[in-house]
Amino acid sequence: MEKNTRLGVSGKLRIVSIAKNRKPRYNNGIIWVHMVSNGVIMVDLRYKKDALYEQLKADILGGKYAPHAKIPREQDFARQLGVAKVTLRSALSKLEEEGLVARMRAKGTFVLPQKPQRPTRQGTILVITEILGKLESPNNYILPGVVAAVTSADHPLETCHRHYIEHLSDDELTAVLKRKNVRGIIALMAHFNGDEPIIGQLRRTELPVVLPHGHKHDTRLTGFASIIVTEEDAWRDAVRHLCECGHERVATISLDNRYRGFTLREHLGLLAKYGAEADEALVGSAPYDKDAVAVVIRKWMDLPHPPSAILCYSDFLAIHVYEALKALALRIPEDVAVMGCCGYPGGSYLNPSLSTVDYEYATLGEMSVDMILSADKWFPAKRATAVPRIYKKHVLVARQSTDIMRLEKDLDFSFSRQKITSFQDSGTGKSRRNRLSSAEVKL
Repeated sequence: MEKNTRLGVSGKLRIVSIAKNRKPRYNNGIIWVHMVSNGVIMVDLRYKKDALYEQLKADILGGKYAPHAKIPREQDFARQLGVAKVTLRSALSKLEEEGLVARMRAKGTFVLPQKPQRPTRQGTILVITEILGKLESPNNYILPGVVAAVTSADHPLETCHRHYIEHLSDDELTAVLKRKNVRGIIALMAHFNGDEPIIGQLRRTELPVVLPHGHKHDTRLTGFASIIVTEEDAWRDAVRHLCECGHERVATISLDNRYRGFTLREHLGLLAKYGAEADEALVGSAPYDKDAVAVVIRKWMDLPHPPSAILCYSDFLAIHVYEALKALALRIPEDVAVMGCCGYPGGSYLNPSLSTVDYEYATLGEMSVDMILSADKWFPAKRATAVPRIYKKHVLVARQSTDIMRLEKDLDFSFSRQKITSFQDSGTGKSRRNRLSSAEVKL
């Protein structure tokens, strides 16, 4: 059971901690101490001017002060509210900035009429996270989009790790969701097998669940709505972009021998389709590790005919490819072009900036919030209403790392070689054959 205690206000703000049987020191702020039954003490501190601003804003929007009504004189109003004039002035300045009041010199402060607001949907949106912290985790870049959309919609947001959910019983999870007034769940998870316990847990909540970066089979296996980036299309566009830049020798560095939905044979066929060589010697795999990537790059660059471009399974492998190429004193893109895949936001800050196929992770987060807010259209799923599976198009972003054209395959020396061959056939002496040999060397 929670118990709230309001403490008084005076002096300069100097709260550092609250210990048992010790009176807190504070100043110029309001402190709420939440005593929780398990012994945890939570402190919520707000400056008094901010608390006053929030209260006056709520009073104006709630109709306590009618439109066009005149606010009492500052001195009288401050005394009425029990605050200093400087505190009141600060709150009124913020209200004026937001268009809630008008302060007119020598006339006073007046409440401005407000446009009728659409009622906001009630309920908390719960985000279940899985992997955060690792640079290469898409969840790091999806979550900011979720936060921005929830904030814009004026909804409460809660985040919780998957492991916590999995350790709750159905009754405990139901109690938590009810207490938090959760209206929908965004699960930052994907690539389900169909037998994970959390699938059943979330189904039994009888709440709408959205997977912002789902795999194409996830909705069928889980019953949850999903947003899907067609990785095969993105990978195909990356290959085509490099080939359109004239590259015939395109190396591919994968993660765990994965090629964004393609098998190795299919990937080699894709290279051949767009005019590049289907050479298995130009295919390698490495984890997200600087040294492992460097080994693969050095092997390629030691070939008699090294690649002119490197296609990376992800932008995070591309970061290590940059390091390996620079260690070999190779220039990007003059010596070797580099193409990423996924759309790491930091790719534009690399030197040179990284070309990629962008999944637009933040947009995936925003779309998932929109799906939760419109869940009344598709949840609970009726017989004639399928659980949504939204396919999102990627964006090809061509930057400096591929900003160069290779013209080797457009330069046809066959005519010159034919002329030389004819010349050799018509020659009658050893000296003419020697001159022919010199001409061939020059070519």
